[in-house]
Amino acid sequence: MDLFLAAFPNAKWPEILALDHTTAKGRAFNRLRFGGWYSGESLAQVAGFDYRTRCSRLRDLGIPVETTPSGNSPCYLYRIPTAFLMALEEKQRERKSA
Repeated sequence: MDLFLAAFPNAKWPEILALDHTTAKGRAFNRLRFGGWYSGESLAQVAGFDYRTRCSRLRDLGIPVETTPSGNSPCYLYRIPTAFLMALEEKQRERKSA
């Protein structure tokens, strides 16, 4: 088993891999999966006003969404750690080769 995959034993991979742009949760995930920090305002543009709930629902799937205060805005910054993104890439490769 890949080291990155082993680091996320609680990830619900079938549900994570099924996320797409047709739902607000999927749009929030797609914004965050490119790495880097994204502002709450940025997430609100794609996931709607209730972006904090969307991030919470992503955490329910085992996606480790991190937050940090923003110096420029009352909204927090959000990101998915690189290790999880690498595990996601591995799962996507597995699905394509199956």
